Amino acid sequence: MHIKTMEGLTGANTNHNLLKVPVRVFKDARRRGDLGTMERAMEYAEDFAGKTKEYQTKAEEGMEEDAKEAAEKVKEDQEKLIEKCREDRIEQEERTQEIAEKTGGDPGKEQPKWGDAGPDILEISEEGQRLADNWALPAKPMGSGENPAAKGLPLIAPKGMPVFGGEGNSGASAAGKGAISVKV
Repeated sequence: MHIKTMEGLTGANTNHNLLKVPVRVFKDARRRGDLGTMERAMEYAEDFAGKTKEYQTKAEEGMEEDAKEAAEKVKEDQEKLIEKCREDRIEQEERTQEIAEKTGGDPGKEQPKWGDAGPDILEISEEGQRLADNWALPAKPMGSGENPAAKGLPLIAPKGMPVFGGEGNSGASAAGKGAISVKV
């Protein structure tokens, strides 16, 4: 905040508060019928009102200067940002040129994009393969949210593991069999 703005606002507020005293004296003198006191009170009130206007003008000038400074700062910040962007772009172009020279390619040609190195390859470890082989396959694909045991479909269970039915008792072991069907 500009010093003129602070001074103007403080002075205007102070003089506005001081203006209340002569107005109160004027009202009291009017009630008593004292014309001399009424005139003096009005002179004081006019002085305080004039000072309030002066300080208000000073505060408005200070606010205008604040606005100008803020606009200049914004413009300065924008210019700095534009210059930084230009420098970054030039630096990026230089790096692109260096990479093109190192790879022997023409910087005008399209360079391979990230991930364009070829197909992805998935390797399953021996342990993972063994675990996958020990699981029985479902007789029908699931995923509809239905209970396969209720429809008499086989459950997916690892071979050699007990399969529990809806009553909580364990059925036969899945060892040696493809799948066990449990009806609930």
